Amino acid sequence: MSSASLTERLAAFREGRLRGEDLYGFIHDLGEADYREAEPDVTSLLQHPDAEIRYVAVSVLALHWKMAVHRGEFERMMLFDADANVRRMATTGLGYVLRGTQDTQATRVLVRKLRDETEEGLVREAAHMALLDLWLPEHERDRRVRLETVDVDEALAGKRTWSRHIDWDLVERIERRVAEK
Repeated sequence: MSSASLTERLAAFREGRLRGEDLYGFIHDLGEADYREAEPDVTSLLQHPDAEIRYVAVSVLALHWKMAVHRGEFERMMLFDADANVRRMATTGLGYVLRGTQDTQATRVLVRKLRDETEEGLVREAAHMALLDLWLPEHERDRRVRLETVDVDEALAGKRTWSRHIDWDLVERIERRVAEK
């Protein structure tokens, strides 16, 4: 994607001429192209009425651009967004931008989400993975993730298998460490 094309599409976005799939694709292309000049524009989409647009905005800011400066918005969206997929992406993004930091505030919010029995399983699973991102060295996190492979047949049958892969002992050790700080 050429910079000129992105610049033209950014002008169209700012004029309100991009909608739906065109808008989603454009935001994704900004992320892929590392076109950070559009950060304020992408940030404004965290409040967009369309959940898919909020989702891709979080994805670009967190996963493409690794912008920890938006961690407060990711936390807010993880806790309060109406859409489970947006909450999942915000949770994943929070873990990604704070990887290896053992951040106390993020840990508390992630544990709260993980323990929320009213939350969707995929969001709770994302909270667990984000905790691993924050607290474990990459090689240890990757090893644990490989060991936590979900049974595809059970998942397709609609069974909630994710929770049996949670290392609750590790979660409790992390909670104790945070309480000591």
